[in-house]
Amino acid sequence: MFADLYSYMADVHDASQRRVGVVHSAARRAVALSLSLLDAYVVLTPQMGDIINRDGKPCLVMEGLVDAEDSLLESAAPEKSPHPTVLYAGALRKQYGLETLVRGFQAWDEPEAELVIYGQGDYAAELTAIAEVDPRISCHGPVPLAEVVEAERRAWLLVNPRPADEEFTQYSFPSKNMEYLASGSAVLTTRLPGMPEEYLDYVLTVDAPGSEGMTEALSKAFAEGLNGLTRRGERGRVFVLEHKNNVRQAGRIIELAGRCRP
Repeated sequence: MFADLYSYMADVHDASQRRVGVVHSAARRAVALSLSLLDAYVVLTPQMGDIINRDGKPCLVMEGLVDAEDSLLESAAPEKSPHPTVLYAGALRKQYGLETLVRGFQAWDEPEAELVIYGQGDYAAELTAIAEVDPRISCHGPVPLAEVVEAERRAWLLVNPRPADEEFTQYSFPSKNMEYLASGSAVLTTRLPGMPEEYLDYVLTVDAPGSEGMTEALSKAFAEGLNGLTRRGERGRVFVLEHKNNVRQAGRIIELAGRCRP
């Protein structure tokens, strides 16, 4: 009953560099046939359901889940960084909004702030060059997950700058947002069309386009101060651990499967 938009993703420039040829066309047909044989669907966003579930079968929207017993998150929260710290962890690609974040951060008049970046991608070399001339920016490349999670928990603000106007964002919910929220640090994200409204009670949002919008969002977020950001982060952590944990989400799938029994 699990579904993904294979045919759509093959066309998304931001998600795949592959050209669609004979093999992918055949795969698309096979996937479409397989999907038509399913009794129900579990999809990431309502928009995905609109495309896959054209026959009105039972459908469950599940944007993600967190492991309530994740050992990386069980220990007491570490002390926050002594300096205002913005962190990004993920693919280092301009298309994912990282260049917008970097430029927005550089324009932010906060000399004590630090932008910490983890990951790898085709923007890495340029980022390294930027970090060499801007002491407020550090680029660490790919590191073990435990190290990333520790850094996320020490940061003041975790940012997902993925552009909200890209068509593919209607059909995706970044797992990075779940990881960010579970860390207990405050989260700043663009208003992705596939993100349920309930998350807006627990995250800060980038409400204007481009690097200027990012600068404005950073300034507004840090106006809450460390204590305010810490409280916001803890509320987000409680939200996903209580309402989006693996046990609760599995129960929703079991309930859906029960509805499909003859």
